[in-house]
Amino acid sequence: SVGYWNVRTQGVTRVFTAPAGYSGATLGQGEGNVSADGRWVVVLAKRTSDGHQVAYAVDLASGTKSGDIDFPAFGVSDADWASVSQLGGYIVIHGVIDGVGQRVKAWSRTTLQQTGYWPAHPLGHFDLGVTPAGREVAFGGDAGTLNPTQMVTLDLASGGFSSVSRPTTWDWHASTRNTRRPG
Repeated sequence: SVGYWNVRTQGVTRVFTAPAGYSGATLGQGEGNVSADGRWVVVLAKRTSDGHQVAYAVDLASGTKSGDIDFPAFGVSDADWASVSQLGGYIVIHGVIDGVGQRVKAWSRTTLQQTGYWPAHPLGHFDLGVTPAGREVAFGGDAGTLNPTQMVTLDLASGGFSSVSRPTTWDWHASTRNTRRPG
């Protein structure tokens, strides 16, 4: 189920319970985030009818779920984690894709159409953010051979890529959770 937990009172309010036919559901497998407005969350689960790992978005305002993103259909053999983007527009998966780890794919939350895949730009501990122009991006250190040790953004809508720093000594950990000062 998905809901709210009041850390002061320990009270739990369930908003959504997964329908029959799913097991092992997790909130992004430990690294997923809710949208900045608290409305959307992505759930990873196993669909019992075929044993496939899937992801779906849950709308906490209405208590409904989207359709499934069927991982095997998109070359995802092991999702390290999944998350909804900060503005809630995209579902992002990080894991083993096409047999290679640390790859990232993105889908439109509303259409479930794939919007981005960056096999040449594997990312480690990255985050999802919003540019000053209002574009939703993945931001982190590029672990690939094309732009090694540069901080980069992956545009979740267009599938574009941008280097945002020169090569540098960098840490794999990036954060964009300062939602009151985007960019």
